[in-house]
Amino acid sequence: MTSFKMIMENSERLINRLAENSGLEKWMVENILQYANQMPKQKGGDVDLLIFMAQMSRQFDLNSVILIQSMYETLKKAKTQSMTVEEYARAICLFLSDDLDSKVEFVFRVYDVNHDGMVEWHELYTLLRPCIISPEPVEDADTEDSLRELVDMVLKVTDMDMDGFISCEEFKALVKSNILYLQVLGPCLPSEIAVQSFKNKLTGKTPFQVSVQFSDERIQSLSEIKINMKKTDQLYPIRLELP
Repeated sequence: MTSFKMIMENSERLINRLAENSGLEKWMVENILQYANQMPKQKGGDVDLLIFMAQMSRQFDLNSVILIQSMYETLKKAKTQSMTVEEYARAICLFLSDDLDSKVEFVFRVYDVNHDGMVEWHELYTLLRPCIISPEPVEDADTEDSLRELVDMVLKVTDMDMDGFISCEEFKALVKSNILYLQVLGPCLPSEIAVQSFKNKLTGKTPFQVSVQFSDERIQSLSEIKINMKKTDQLYPIRLELP
């Protein structure tokens, strides 16, 4: 049987680990964990995809269904059906951290939908599809041609060695040359405004106050969830300079 002392020691180790990895202060990490603990259906449970989508929209203004689903798959352990509270808290720590390298690697893994270490033409096609095709009108040859042209243009700009796919190293180099490339296939990191708004909700509060503040968050966000299928994620006016 796990003792209270062991639970506290495990919690302290987790807080220290997340603080060290993210560069955030321990009090912030502890409050993030308290917030994350309110997300499962029941205490000690996992964070399901539905509440993850609701929170990405409600708290972080991320609304692309395709990207949010890929984020969820990227963040949780392979072959598991749902995300643990620790994995969810780790994601929020990443959002709030200043570690650009970790963010670049995360975004690349989200774009790499099939997780084979490269972003290929068919993944660009899937991720860029909402920019051209609305789910309501009937798709025709012109819209398909426009999508293919867009994919070819983006690949031409981002595939620096012209081997037919984007590697992680290429993506890192692109982001270092222009930070806007960090969202070239759609945003899977919250804006600075969204990050600061969320930080403000945790700042100056005790962990208990945070747990009370978000105690009804799951119910409220699920009742208000509005994933906007029409939104193009404001990909452009990102300027893609053709070589």
